[in-house]
Amino acid sequence: MKYFCIFMRAGFYRPSDHTISIGGVQTYVYDLARLALSLGYAPLVVEMNNDGREARYELDGIQIQQVSVPGKHYFQRCFDRVYRQLAAPGNIYVIATDQLSIRCMAPGVVAIQHGIAFDEPIDKWYAPALKMLKCWRNVQRVAMVPHMVCVDYNFYNWYRTLSTVTPRHTLTVIPNYAQGCISEAELSEKLARTRRRRVLFARRFVEHRGALLFAAVARRLLREFPDVEITFAGRGPLEERLRALFGGDARVVFTTYEARESLSFHRQYDISVIPTVYSEGTSLSLCEAMSAGCYCVASHVGGMTNILLDGFNGRLVPPEEAAVYEALREAMVGPEAAFRDVCRNAYLSARTAFSKEKWQSRWTRVIQNLADDERA
Repeated sequence: MKYFCIFMRAGFYRPSDHTISIGGVQTYVYDLARLALSLGYAPLVVEMNNDGREARYELDGIQIQQVSVPGKHYFQRCFDRVYRQLAAPGNIYVIATDQLSIRCMAPGVVAIQHGIAFDEPIDKWYAPALKMLKCWRNVQRVAMVPHMVCVDYNFYNWYRTLSTVTPRHTLTVIPNYAQGCISEAELSEKLARTRRRRVLFARRFVEHRGALLFAAVARRLLREFPDVEITFAGRGPLEERLRALFGGDARVVFTTYEARESLSFHRQYDISVIPTVYSEGTSLSLCEAMSAGCYCVASHVGGMTNILLDGFNGRLVPPEEAAVYEALREAMVGPEAAFRDVCRNAYLSARTAFSKEKWQSRWTRVIQNLADDERA
C-alpha cells in the first residue's frame, strides 16, 4: 500500500459533526487527499498537536490521525515520528503549509506555499528589521524541502528577487481553483434576474480576511440602500462582535455552508466581496464566487492579482474601507450592462483558467514526478 501523507495543524476534522472545518487550507487538503485516492494511494491526513490528543478517524476514504508530541518544535517531531513509521518506497509526504517549518530532504517530500503570510502591517520603529527577518525566514523555508508547490505567481516572483530557483529545490506554481461552474444557461438566467443588492462575504471571521473592514462598509451600504441584503457566511472568533455591530438588522444574515455546497450557495448572490487586509494566495473564495457568476470586489493582495483584471472580470481595490465601499457602490448603481459583462468575464475566467480539472491535472503531474524521484 502506497501512502499519501498530508501533515497539518490540528483542526482539519470535526468529530462532533463528521465534517471538515471551514477554511481554504482544509478544503485544499480534502480535495488533494481525494485526488490521491483516485490515483491509487491511501490518503492519510496527520493532524499534529502538542496537547496530548491522539485519535483516528475516517472520512470519505481518507484516514485522519491525530498525533501529539509534547514541548516545542512539535511539528518537526510529529513529522519525524510518522515518517519513521511509514517510510517506504513509493510513499509521498505533503507538508500542508510551508509555515510549519518542517525540514526533510528525502525524495517524495513536497510542501505547499499558500501565499505570502508575512505581509501583515507592523506599526513599530523596528518594522523594517522585522520585515527583513520574516523575508529571510521564508526564503529558508523553501530550502527545507526538495519540492514546493505555491498557489500564486506573486510568491514565485517575490522569491526570485531574494534567491534563485534551482533543480535541488524545485518551485512549481499551481493556482487555486473553483469546485465547479454553473452552466451557461444558469448564468444567463441569473443575470436576467439580478437585483445587484445581494452581497456576500464568505470568509473566516478574522481580521486579516477583512471581516471588520467589510463590516464597516456594510454599515454604510445599509444606511444608503434600504433594499440591500448582506450575508456573512463562515465562522470565526469575531462572530459575536460582528453580530453585535448590526443589532439584529433583518437585512443582515449570518450563516455557514459546506464546501461541497459552495457553487449552489454562491449562485444565490449578485456580488461577492473578498476584502483581504493581508495574507492571501489565489483565493478559493474568489474563484468559487466567479464560477457562480458573481460580481467580485477584491483587494489587490497577494495572489488575487493573478486572478482579476480590474474592470474586466472583477474589481481590484486597496484593502481600505473607502475603496471597498466605492467599488461596491459602483457595482450596485453603475450601468447594468457593464455589471453583466464583468460577471460573464468572471465566469469564463473561472471555468477556463481556474477549473478544478486543471488543478487536478497539474497536481497529478507533480505526484507522478515525486513517484519518479522515489524510484530513482
